[in-house]
Amino acid sequence: MCEQCSGLIPVVKLKSQYEYFELLEQLRGMLTRKSIRLVDSTCDLEEVKPDGIWANDYIEHVFACTECGQHFHLGVEPYHGSGGTWEPTERSTRWLSHKKGTNQVNY
Repeated sequence: MCEQCSGLIPVVKLKSQYEYFELLEQLRGMLTRKSIRLVDSTCDLEEVKPDGIWANDYIEHVFACTECGQHFHLGVEPYHGSGGTWEPTERSTRWLSHKKGTNQVNY
């Protein structure tokens, strides 16, 4: 991690969809400021809205710091309500093997 992304909390256990949306809103701001970039996602970020229909049973996003390339994984399971996780990840060991609209994710 570098100075730019070291302020991101390393691991967050999300207990509700509201926590997910709060974090996602912060990440959208970072995307706008170009301090992170979206590497991969199981759905378009524009589709993810608090009052919208969930795109999948399990939603994942992978972001990367634009300075050092550190990857971060955000996953949430809205359908079953088991929460989610935000965490740094190794870009070479975690990856999404999905196409938009599917539920299969491999690690």
